[in-house]
Amino acid sequence: MAAPLWRSARLARCVSSQRLRDLSKVYQLYLVTDDAFLDGQFYYKVEGAIRGGVTCLQLRLKNVSTAQYVQWAEKMRFLTRQHGIPLIVDDRLDVALAVDADGLHVGGDDLPWRTARRLLGNHR
Repeated sequence: MAAPLWRSARLARCVSSQRLRDLSKVYQLYLVTDDAFLDGQFYYKVEGAIRGGVTCLQLRLKNVSTAQYVQWAEKMRFLTRQHGIPLIVDDRLDVALAVDADGLHVGGDDLPWRTARRLLGNHR
């Protein structure tokens, strides 16, 4: 199924065609976490998924405090760097900046993407 035109157009404005080709190699198996799996084994579950072939991790935690989000993001940052895959933080620019994440996912009701791009810089 093709992406909606507005998403494709927005992405095209943000990313060069060479960068899109490079990203298609990175995003072969994209894992998005969820609070439902946040337990004492969370780190090991994510590590197992990465060892199983995940090529990009999106940390999505909707029901935790900022401090908890940063703690988990730091752990995931260590893990993703160890395995050479990107870490994308969901919705939280402050957390993404705090842990030097590779990217930020923003939805339609979140921080405007232009603002996020300006604050994150062009290197992520």
